[in-house]
Amino acid sequence: MAYQLSITSGVDEGKTFVMTQKEAVIGRSPSADLILRDETVAWEHARLKDNGGRLYVENLAAVGTKVRGLRIKDETRLNHGDQIQLSDRCSVLVEQRMSYGGGKNRTTLLLLAAALVLIVLLAGGGIFALSSSESGPPPASAVHWRTAYQRLDERMQEWVEQGRFPREGLVMFRDGWRFENVGATPQAVERWDRLQSVMLSLHAPTLDGRVRNFPEVAGPDASTLSVIMGRTQPSADSTMDWNSDERYADALVWFVRMRAEQARRRAGS
Repeated sequence: MAYQLSITSGVDEGKTFVMTQKEAVIGRSPSADLILRDETVAWEHARLKDNGGRLYVENLAAVGTKVRGLRIKDETRLNHGDQIQLSDRCSVLVEQRMSYGGGKNRTTLLLLAAALVLIVLLAGGGIFALSSSESGPPPASAVHWRTAYQRLDERMQEWVEQGRFPREGLVMFRDGWRFENVGATPQAVERWDRLQSVMLSLHAPTLDGRVRNFPEVAGPDASTLSVIMGRTQPSADSTMDWNSDERYADALVWFVRMRAEQARRRAGS
């Protein structure tokens, strides 16, 4: 088995690295094995070690390194689907792959990975579509879901900067989305469920000033989410402020709830 590292956020998002040696250093140093350009990453940030097919990470940076949302102190075992968070802006997804050696065989491995991504993209409508139900919007396309994700991500980033939402919650949100996109369904379910639990204890922004958690702010259906994702348009006589923080809190609850349900169904199948 071999491990592939994929940069899932930051300046180098999309870059991949296949771990074929016993040790590898991640950082901005030209001598690093996985060289990153992101200035939030240290010169030599972390060291990876392959110990009998088990992958471990060791922090080398003063700013620290997080795995599964927790700052590591010692060498930490990595599992398939784990995220190595080098900074608030740069995360690395760990995936276990079949090892095909080097040279042409490594090219074969990358082509197989590309084919898998293509299959996921072609099935986008099926992966991201929702079945019609009384409590949700009509079926949404992959484009609608991505639009909703991007808008919610931007609003949540603002909340984090304002101290109104924990950064760990934003990381869970991003992780859940990325795990779904790479087919790591069990990990996606775990992130969405954890985020739902977190939102139960958070005060949501409200227009009337009442103290309520996020689920209490959410409406009886996902109509706000449908508007934010561009699936439906508000009625001409609507006086609702669709861009308010309260409406985005409503949409966030439904987004996470529905993504969790979809991921759970796929994991069960």
